[in-house]
Amino acid sequence: MRHLFDSPRRRAASLALVACGLVLASCSRFDPTPPAEPAAIQPVQIVVNTAGTSTEEMTGGIEQEVIADLYKYTLLEEGRAAVVVRGQDSATATATPNADPLGGNLFVGCTGVLLDYFDAPQAQEISQDFVQDKHDASGEDYLARTHIALMGSLPADLAVVEPSSAEGCASARPQLPENYVAIYEKGIFDREQLLAVSSLTKFLTKEEIDKIIAQARATSVEEATRSWVSQSSGAGSLDTGGDKDSSNKADASSAG
Repeated sequence: MRHLFDSPRRRAASLALVACGLVLASCSRFDPTPPAEPAAIQPVQIVVNTAGTSTEEMTGGIEQEVIADLYKYTLLEEGRAAVVVRGQDSATATATPNADPLGGNLFVGCTGVLLDYFDAPQAQEISQDFVQDKHDASGEDYLARTHIALMGSLPADLAVVEPSSAEGCASARPQLPENYVAIYEKGIFDREQLLAVSSLTKFLTKEEIDKIIAQARATSVEEATRSWVSQSSGAGSLDTGGDKDSSNKADASSAG
């Protein structure tokens, strides 16, 4: 007896059914929702708070806005999209890079203020020694101690770069070394981008920040920082990258 599928017509029909089944199975597995972009290629959202006096200690006023824009244009030079997110009226709401409602993944702040946010008891302990040391110098490097404590206090998904020599957050309490640092979400930078961010932080001086602020008062923070990064790197004009709030005149910022 010949097999049921031996005839050419039956074989063709069977192959057609198999092919149709494969197509349907493939379609059933197809997900029309595109995969989420990896964090390493999404635009970096740099959180800066300029909304009011209640955040003065956290932000350092116009200085932090300048530093945030310097990060933005430095990242743009590395080929990475970046925006500066502004306008939050709560210091604690922006104390971490991924804090709601801003949803940023890089935050510029000061070493002592950030340590006090993430680990207040340890900040108080170091502050007591720091204040005492002013009267009876021990030679201890309190900036290094504060920075190491900050690194240890961060959640597992966050990291912090080496601090700048530039100091800010002068009115912050408890008293601690208040040097600018950047906290970022792990995995958002490639090696070159992280090196650029780290180098900018480490080598940026208070004198350079003051020069940029002086220029910003005549123009805008955005224009002054873009010019500084362009001149520092020897490159031409940079793409702005599109801030969520590009109206960042220096005088208006310093009023926050």
